[in-house]
Amino acid sequence: MPALKEAKVTNHLLHRVQDEIRQGGAIDYLVFADDNPQLLRRLGDAMRAVQKQIVVVSQERWQAAGEEISEVAEWAVGEAGADWVVLVGSSAFRGAGEVITDPGDAASVIKAANQRTLQAEQRFGDRVADFLSTPSLASRLQEGRLKFHCLYYRCESDTFASFNPVDGTFQALVH
Repeated sequence: MPALKEAKVTNHLLHRVQDEIRQGGAIDYLVFADDNPQLLRRLGDAMRAVQKQIVVVSQERWQAAGEEISEVAEWAVGEAGADWVVLVGSSAFRGAGEVITDPGDAASVIKAANQRTLQAEQRFGDRVADFLSTPSLASRLQEGRLKFHCLYYRCESDTFASFNPVDGTFQALVH
């Protein structure tokens, strides 16, 4: 593996990933995943056989840390030899949602829960779009020098779905 360049500005996430890759060696997959323990366990099991670096970033921080995440991805692809970038979101990031004033109204409770799930999926799609708008990553994707995948973990059913950023759809993956 070539010598790894240092970050020009202070990006604590980047420095952490650089240190971990230096200790662990080459990677094929750079994975950004929500900090849900169940998701991380399933993801680790599923990707056991591949050279990967899983970067745990809570979805609550994805928007605020978007530039840092993109910088880590650019570095990992350009300097550390990663071929794939994978973003993994989770339905656990649904927020508190509206307060149900009549807890006896089952339909309202279910509707509110479904609305929070839909909003979480939309926020994930927005974060993916932000990530893909990074010019250097977008050009690498267009030129075929980077492979990209989006996964979404549905805690309720303990399943992963593939997210298509072009049309905003989710496709369940059999586990």
